[in-house]
Parts: sequence; structure tokens; C-alpha cells
Amino acid sequence: MKVVRLFGSISLCFLVLAVLFAPAWADYYQGTHRISVNPATPLHKLSREAISSLRKARVSDNRILGIFPQRYVPAPSIYGQVDEKADWVRDTQFFVHNPYLLVVISSGNKVNAFLPYCDVNSVEYSYGRITETYRGQSAEKWFYFAFDYYGEFQGILRLWFVNAYDAGLKYACVDSSKSINIDINYPPSESSFLKSIHSGHEFYHVGHLKKNNISPYDVRATMRLREKNSRTVLYVKLWKNRPSAIGDKEDFVYVFKMEP
Repeated sequence: MKVVRLFGSISLCFLVLAVLFAPAWADYYQGTHRISVNPATPLHKLSREAISSLRKARVSDNRILGIFPQRYVPAPSIYGQVDEKADWVRDTQFFVHNPYLLVVISSGNKVNAFLPYCDVNSVEYSYGRITETYRGQSAEKWFYFAFDYYGEFQGILRLWFVNAYDAGLKYACVDSSKSINIDINYPPSESSFLKSIHSGHEFYHVGHLKKNNISPYDVRATMRLREKNSRTVLYVKLWKNRPSAIGDKEDFVYVFKMEP
């Protein structure tokens, strides 16, 4: 009887340890799935409650993936300053409607996401990873926005993590060893997300345009491409808890692939 009890106690200990030290991605859907890109329909003068309901519905569309918590509520730190009486900057609405676009790319200090202008209708989920792929004309359009449309930002990108933060993925870095066509010396700061763990504070509020917009600009979350119309990969690592080093295994991966 004592042997049986001892064996049972040991088994229980191993079970507890397995739960405690299971990788964070263990709860993510272990399969493949296509995530549709939603259009940025107007949010003008909607109440916070209505925006919260819309956001919850968008999260529910792909709940099978396990990226957002089961009892998801939009983070007050992100949505708490929304002005119900104000209009919205058009392109900022795109972030709200697409929670599974955990990382969104714009140019320099702009908030205008490239994706809705590049004829990409869905992104691919696969075993704890989301991949945005741009090929042919879609890639040509993407590089046009990256290098030409905003003339003052020749290849300078801003990565927005507001949806990752809202999903509980609070820390990020761009893995330069798995990325292609990036200038690892820009920006020169050692606090760049190419060289250190990045965690910012992105939120919606009424800005200088007198409309609900996303803020703030953060040079640490910018990077520069080396060449236009060249094969490009951006490998973004995301964590729920702060890792000890950028080389640590990520909880989730978000990848951009541009293949002109």
C-alpha cells in the first residue's frame, strides 16, 4: 500500500511539473488555419461598449487558435481612452477589426497599414505561427508603400504590436538571424527591437488630428530594409512573459514574407 501511495505521489509531482513547465505554445491550435482579413468598416461615434462587442466578435471568429484568452476583454490600457464622441482616423480602424494581425507594418511615423492596399485577403496560421505572404503584384505594392509612397521614409518600417499586446503577448523582438534584407544597424540604438527585448505601450486616443488614432511613435519599433523589390523576410518573436535574452525560444512567431 505504501508503494502504491508513493508511486501515486511521484506521478502527481510529475504531472504538476509538466503543467508548470509546459511551453506557452502548448495551448495553441496544433494545425493549420486561414485567417481572413477584415475590412476597416467605420467605428465613428460608437460607444466603448459597442466597440468592445465588435472586438470580441472578431476574436471569436478564430477562437479555435487559442491565441486570445477564452474570456477575452479588450485591454483597458489600449481601449480605455477611446472618445465615443469622436470620429476615427480611417486606417486606424483596420487594427481594431483584425485582432489576429498581431503585428502590423506601416511606414516611418505613419499609421497606415500596408496590408489592406496589397490585395492580401487572408494570412496563414500554422502550429503557433502566423505568416503574411506577399507575392508578385502584392509584393510590388508592398515595396511601393515601403519605399516610394511616403518619400521621406526610404525603406523605414514601423511595426505595431497593439494586437499582440491585447492578446497578452507583451514582449517582442525581430530575429535578425532568421530575417532577410534588413539593415541591422538601423536604428543605431541598443534598445532597438533588433538588439533587445521590446515592450511598448500602444493605445487608442484622440490625437492631434482630433480623431481616435493609435499612439505613440516609438523609434525602437522601427527598422530599415536594405533593398527594394528584393526577397524579404521579417521574423518576429513574441512572448507572454519577459524572456531573459532575445535568443530564448519564443511563445509565438509572426512572419512577413515578401517575394516579388
